[in-house]
Amino acid sequence: MPVRFDEEAAEQFRRAARHAASELHSQGGSRRAAAEQAISGCVGPVARLLERACTLEAEDRGTLAGVLSKLAEQVAEAGRVAREEKTRERLVAEWEARQALRVHDAATPVSALLHASGIAHPSALAGDPRPQQADGISPVLAASFSPRRRVRTPHRTAEGSSGAHPDSLRRFAARSRTNSAALERELSTLWSAWTQLLASSPWLRVDSATFLTGFQGYLAENEADAQWIGRVSDAFRAAGGGTLRPSVLRGLATVRPRIRSDSELLTTLATASDAELAAILAGIPGIGAQLQQFKPRAVADWWTQMAAGAEPGSTGHTARQERLLRNLPDVLGNLDGMPVAARVRANTLRIPALLRAVRAELRGVERGEIAGGTGRAGQLRSELSYLRRVGQGEAQLYLYDRHASRIVEVLGAPGPGTQRAITYVPGTYTGMNSFYTGRVQQLGHALTQGTPGTIVFVYKDGPFPGEEPSGRGPRALRIREANNAETALTAGEQLRRFGTGVRSDPSFATLPQIGIGHSWGLANLTASEVVGARYDTVISLSGAGMPAEWSASPTTGYFDLSYPDILQGAQQQGYVWKGHTPRNNPGFAKYPLYSGPDDAVLSSSALSDTPEKLRVLTRNHDLIATKSPTNRQVLEDLGRLVTQ
Repeated sequence: MPVRFDEEAAEQFRRAARHAASELHSQGGSRRAAAEQAISGCVGPVARLLERACTLEAEDRGTLAGVLSKLAEQVAEAGRVAREEKTRERLVAEWEARQALRVHDAATPVSALLHASGIAHPSALAGDPRPQQADGISPVLAASFSPRRRVRTPHRTAEGSSGAHPDSLRRFAARSRTNSAALERELSTLWSAWTQLLASSPWLRVDSATFLTGFQGYLAENEADAQWIGRVSDAFRAAGGGTLRPSVLRGLATVRPRIRSDSELLTTLATASDAELAAILAGIPGIGAQLQQFKPRAVADWWTQMAAGAEPGSTGHTARQERLLRNLPDVLGNLDGMPVAARVRANTLRIPALLRAVRAELRGVERGEIAGGTGRAGQLRSELSYLRRVGQGEAQLYLYDRHASRIVEVLGAPGPGTQRAITYVPGTYTGMNSFYTGRVQQLGHALTQGTPGTIVFVYKDGPFPGEEPSGRGPRALRIREANNAETALTAGEQLRRFGTGVRSDPSFATLPQIGIGHSWGLANLTASEVVGARYDTVISLSGAGMPAEWSASPTTGYFDLSYPDILQGAQQQGYVWKGHTPRNNPGFAKYPLYSGPDDAVLSSSALSDTPEKLRVLTRNHDLIATKSPTNRQVLEDLGRLVTQ
């Protein structure tokens, strides 16, 4: 297979792995000092248990750091091999081009005459052996790590009472938690970088990669140590600094945190109290990542089962469901398989924490401590205003991850009267600020107000072509990203997963599914069809184009609505999607081009009117996605299409 290796993603992972390894090494001194002080104040079985636990922790920490360092080296070596393979691919391609010239040259009459006469034909390409072809074998990455279990309960045959200094134990537990917090951040960065590397570099092969779950397990062991030592400290303090028998200490040991099986984790979450949920979150770093790996149907079934035999409360959820939403809003608010109403509720509960985070960032930007300047500050103020509206119930979020440019807003009131679900994908340059200012929700609001029973998901799951996240405005020179098939297909896979999650909600499972794409949004929609998504209707609003692999589904109705605009001109010249456009494809029913309010200038042949023509064509391209009165005919036709 061709070499597909993302150098940037590889470098990000190498930095993350090396930084995590460095952090692991650097913690040795502080942990050792705290452990020695705690152990020195202990006597009896508890001293032996703590000493053994600290020894295992130090050994595992060193092993994990070594595994991460070696994996970084493996990725670096993979990059070197990838570059060599790409060079060989290029050299072979160049040689084949030269060979084609030689074959053509040998077939000319002059060449034939020279060869017939025995005269060697002079050629600048002679003596050109075929380069070695790429072997197609990619490097194998392997990084295995599993922490050892630490014993915290005295053996039943242990003799003698234990004593300890509570304050020393408490300081040790605090140091352990401080170090673990730093490592949890390293793990999050590492996990994200590893996921990105594998997604963007399918050429790589992975033999064994247990380092992430092993890292989680190591942190869980450290947290279990901290909990255990904290309980022992409290017990000794309550005892007035005396001694405790082994039988009492056995009752203080925490259950060993571990990565549970899928079914066990879901059962535990469903039956846990508030205190137990907090413990689970602390004891299992990455629980959100584990839940994200579940199939949406499994999550949906789990959520439905929790409602069995219980009456919903004022929020529409049972007491058990509401407890989970309050304790795990960040996880459940972005978890595919959760019902739409539950995700909206979870994201509403996230608002106080999100507002604090945005205010803190805004203060940093205003003080010059965080880059971004006035552009970023303005965007953050818009975000604050938008999130307040969400908190007040004026807007509904199905998905929100501000750092990854992910947002899906729900328009309409999901309920028994819902008749259809629309996924609206806006176009090129759409950023988070497009949602904060209400620019991309206009069409959805018009549809929900004009067609009762309609729910619209205004969709943006990840960066869009040309998006500038800093708030300084779109990057016009990155327009080529909107014409890239690989970008669209990657986004299409994400959109397919989104659709699967929505349809796992029983109240949405049988509804007509309609996809509407403006400009590049159509490329995203049709790319999702290539990877398995299905819609009852797909509507192009001046759609950019479709991947070459796309073909119209016989069970889907396809329609194109457009003004004469700047994109139509580029499509007619063949510059956009290599001609794979809705106006050129017989699978789309084409409405006659609409007339914009300023189209009169388009008929002018005067060269001086060219700048104004370009402005009108650009305005027309944006007009079709608005609820402007001048876009009334489009909105009326659109309303008829979604209700037919």
